[in-house]
Amino acid sequence: MSVALQVGGAPLPAGGGSGWPAERRACRAAGGQQRRAPAPPPGRRFSLITLVNVIHSDRAVFGTHSGPAPPTTPSPPRQRHKADSVGTSGGHGPCTPGAPEETAGAAYRANGQNSSLSSSPPDGSALGEATPKLSSPTDGVEAESGVDSPGLGGAPSRPLHENINQQTKRQLRTGLTVLDAAARRQLWLAVCRHHGAELENGDEYRDTVEQMEGHYGPATGPQLPRPPLKLAFYSNDFGLDAAGVWTAERILAVLAYNNPAVTYSPPLFSVCCLLLRFMDEEDAYNCLCMMLKNSKLGYLVQTKRQCEISWRTLVKLCRKHARGSMRFLQRYAGSSEAVRRLLADWMTWIFCYLPFSHVVRLFDCYLMEGEKVLYRAAMALIVLLHKQTAHQPCRDKASHWATLLEEQSVQDVMKIFCQEIPVTPRKLLKTMFTIRAFSRGTLNSSYVKAREQIRADGGRITFPEPTPADEAGCGSELAQQNLPSLDSQRLLGRSSNTIGVKELLRLWESVPARFALCSPLLLYTSSEHGFSLKTFYQRVGTFEPTVLLLRTTEGEVFGAYCSAHWNTRNQLLEDGSRHAYFGTGETFLFSLRPELSVYRWVGAARAGGEPRAAPLRHEQQLFQAADTTMLTVGGGGGGQAIWLDESLSRGRSDRCQTFANPPLAPHGSFEVACIEVFGFAPS
Repeated sequence: MSVALQVGGAPLPAGGGSGWPAERRACRAAGGQQRRAPAPPPGRRFSLITLVNVIHSDRAVFGTHSGPAPPTTPSPPRQRHKADSVGTSGGHGPCTPGAPEETAGAAYRANGQNSSLSSSPPDGSALGEATPKLSSPTDGVEAESGVDSPGLGGAPSRPLHENINQQTKRQLRTGLTVLDAAARRQLWLAVCRHHGAELENGDEYRDTVEQMEGHYGPATGPQLPRPPLKLAFYSNDFGLDAAGVWTAERILAVLAYNNPAVTYSPPLFSVCCLLLRFMDEEDAYNCLCMMLKNSKLGYLVQTKRQCEISWRTLVKLCRKHARGSMRFLQRYAGSSEAVRRLLADWMTWIFCYLPFSHVVRLFDCYLMEGEKVLYRAAMALIVLLHKQTAHQPCRDKASHWATLLEEQSVQDVMKIFCQEIPVTPRKLLKTMFTIRAFSRGTLNSSYVKAREQIRADGGRITFPEPTPADEAGCGSELAQQNLPSLDSQRLLGRSSNTIGVKELLRLWESVPARFALCSPLLLYTSSEHGFSLKTFYQRVGTFEPTVLLLRTTEGEVFGAYCSAHWNTRNQLLEDGSRHAYFGTGETFLFSLRPELSVYRWVGAARAGGEPRAAPLRHEQQLFQAADTTMLTVGGGGGGQAIWLDESLSRGRSDRCQTFANPPLAPHGSFEVACIEVFGFAPS
């Protein structure tokens, strides 16, 4: 597949004399002998493999070299810890003193114009100006002198008729030792375009921003409320300044608006910030859209169920490809459950803890190959920790990591190991790609087995998610208040894409007391089971009672406590007809967003013995109704409180006499972004 080496429609300058930059002509005139890839004629489209070869063989096209080639000097001895890496903890600080500095973050595209291809940033138009970009050669991305890589001078590049993906993968894994920020930007854009990113189309992003904010311009503040796809415990911004973080939040808000099926993607914010270090916000948005839509490479998890499957897949892969390291973890963790909790947090190792220099080199391969690179990286980190722990600097002295494992938990040691990783990016990649017998076929096989295991477990999601501080320490009073246990709260928080723990507690106050101590059990969710009324009945029909939760595309969250099971619709009356309406007076409606409201049955006052209660009419006792074409909660007076069509994707809410409620959706009609149904299981 050929990919144009261009940004914003402007081809890379080409041609021997006047097309290539002056730096190259100066280097050639000064007698530079380095072999270079032939210059393509003006306007010619580059293949992806040609792009990588050009980046390797002539960094002057992309870099900052502006004079004769420097004299060759002996390579310094390799150091285990690089002294010239970018910044400190995590590699997010300023560049090393003496290194050329470039503006970090993405250049804002004013009036739809692309940012300059030059290594110098546009004046006053950069995001994150307080944080320098990576610069060659001391950019934190490992530079090792004297190491030839495929396609470099002295070794002819492989024929282009070979499989382009295999060639590019090979070069990205082993060859990119030095790239400045402009070259890496070109590389990432070309790889994303190769996989289908529509980088020239910025209309969708601009139109959505204008619809959300009223105008299109630089982000001037944080998104309020916080975008649903940004999670507090995956908030690594890779050194962007405030404007860059605001832009990343805006991109996530646009993604959530245009992709309602994406409900949970922990690394999405960090990936967005990393892209913004090298490209503008429209290109970053289009790259993320490609990553979310590319099911073949499976870049990002998009639901909590997929997140659960991912860590279970990693467990199976480690047991197959890193048996010794898994036994090592078991020995120090003390139990299989502790190992599972460690591996459940595996994506934070890569996107939150690894130094910037390592993440950037890993991301080169990740963009090209997809999710399997992340699994390789996680296994490599476990293997490296095992090796470093087993290494004894002295015969009678344990290693530093062995001492830490004796003093701290495995989770804490893994975090420290990733932050202070004692190997270079090149060594990390070498360890990743020397794991034998690992292929996409074995990954897919492990993925299918993990998915079937979850189904066999009843669909419960068990991965540990950090609990907000304001929700901790309240367990002692829960039983007295008829509230679910902390474990039940966390279970719902992990499994629901609609409500959080705080909203659960507010809703639970209205649940009948005999069910208040039960654990919520997710029976149906459109994010995993699709929008289908038939599937809804199959999974929910026999459970009583149930809680129906709806989140619309406009952000409203409302629903109903349904007192009767939905299979009642098929029960026959004495005259042979089916139930038109069913349910009891315990049924009630509620709204959680934008504000909390509960609407109980209008006959509750009479049922409680109020002397002045008026006799109830038939239209005030219409609780639930369902057939093969729709389901309804509430009726009477010509409207239904909640009505859903057979696809469960569209609905309407009106006033009804059974609950005397206002429309739960401000505009009446609504589109469903997510629908969930919970049952009640004994604690």
